[in-house]
Amino acid sequence: MQAVQRLFTLGYIHRKIEDFIRLIEDYEIDLVADIRLQNTSQNKPEYSGESLKKSLKKIGCSYFHCPEFAVPYPILDAYRARVFDNSTFVRYLHWRYSAAVDYVTQERICSMEKLIRALSEYEKPCILGMLPHASPDSKQRMICHRLILASSLYDSGACREVIHI
Repeated sequence: MQAVQRLFTLGYIHRKIEDFIRLIEDYEIDLVADIRLQNTSQNKPEYSGESLKKSLKKIGCSYFHCPEFAVPYPILDAYRARVFDNSTFVRYLHWRYSAAVDYVTQERICSMEKLIRALSEYEKPCILGMLPHASPDSKQRMICHRLILASSLYDSGACREVIHI
């Protein structure tokens, strides 16, 4: 399997769709992999899956939704409520991406191989998350799960470079 040379990540919250599309164009991104659980938005309908797919198609960028890489709502709600800290959240996501299996089917929840194959078909793929920054800062307490997924891909050798926009 061929490694992705450069993987981008991008958060959409607090961005106008025009600014988001301009970033996609500026970085010449050719695929947006949406890792939100639900690719719908009541507050920002322009970022709903079908709307986003149409906007990206106009500039020659592909889109696909891969919700298995999202954070399940009970975990996200607990994280937001500070039931557990950043390090616990990171450990959970590493487990989810590397070892978690469905109790009924015993199949892996997240198929990293499938994601890597999809990403490697493009020159400049991008993982889409919600939060504006991948890492916490003075304005953002939480870690965006796109940081952990991108780190997992990098650590496994599936991509050579990660750029958080």
